[in-house]
Amino acid sequence: MDKFFKIKGTNKITSRIGIGGAPSGGYGWGERNDAAAIEGLLTGLENEIYLYDTADCYGLGNAEKILGHAIKESKVNRDLLTISTKGGVAWDEQSRIYKDSSPSYIEKAVDRSLERLGLDYIDIYYLHWTDGKTPIEETFEKLIEIKKVGKIKSLGVSNLSISEIEKINNFELSALQIKGNLLEPSEIYEFKPLANKINASLITFSTLADGILTGKFDESTKFDKEDHRNKYPLFRKDIYKLCLEKVKLIKNLSSEYNATISQIAIRWVLETEGVDAILFGSISKKNILNNINAFNIDFDEYLYETLIEKITL
Repeated sequence: MDKFFKIKGTNKITSRIGIGGAPSGGYGWGERNDAAAIEGLLTGLENEIYLYDTADCYGLGNAEKILGHAIKESKVNRDLLTISTKGGVAWDEQSRIYKDSSPSYIEKAVDRSLERLGLDYIDIYYLHWTDGKTPIEETFEKLIEIKKVGKIKSLGVSNLSISEIEKINNFELSALQIKGNLLEPSEIYEFKPLANKINASLITFSTLADGILTGKFDESTKFDKEDHRNKYPLFRKDIYKLCLEKVKLIKNLSSEYNATISQIAIRWVLETEGVDAILFGSISKKNILNNINAFNIDFDEYLYETLIEKITL
């Protein structure tokens, strides 16, 4: 299996496994600290993980600062790295977040992200969300202007519907970021034809279903009241119980293949036709090394089909 891929519409080659920045931001993901997050990112950088995704709103800017710190501390050549971030979510002085995809905000957001990351350019800049007021075409006209001056190398979208993306497919999108995992693969199947049509790379987030597919949770697991997983449908009591039962089935299969639960979950998505790359959000050095080894496990067609039959919701 190839460990690298070329981002559509560009000459950039990067790793098919990437690290997502939401957990490193410090809000809504339980206990963590900046030092551990930086150590985790450096572990990825030292092990040929060259794709890093974050957003300005993760930790209200903190995730970008942490990633920037790790890049600066790393010895990896900047040209090897693919750094992506997102805009479209703002916050006020009371740290209340709200969506804003207006051209004026996006222009400021790009500059602020560059400053926090400590970079001269962003490899992929995603529109994170639309605000429901600004015509999406106006947002992308501004992004094209910013791209032309070199602050952005390529453009992508996240959390947009197919109909919204079809309005802007003439803006040469390089990446579509979608939710996709073994439990919830529906968006992979839905967006694959569009990605092919517009020649955009398909990159999944929530590849480990926000931690369910690591096998570390059980029915006694409690989350802080601020933890975002309290609002995630898979963590609703009835569905959560079903998910845990399915994780037990993966565990039984994983022992047969000498792999961990998360390695099998990651590898399944990587093996799914149309998926160019995956993102996981671990910040633990141990977990990152474990996840990277998804490339090295035995994985055959029987396992792939068995997982579809027994695990997919």
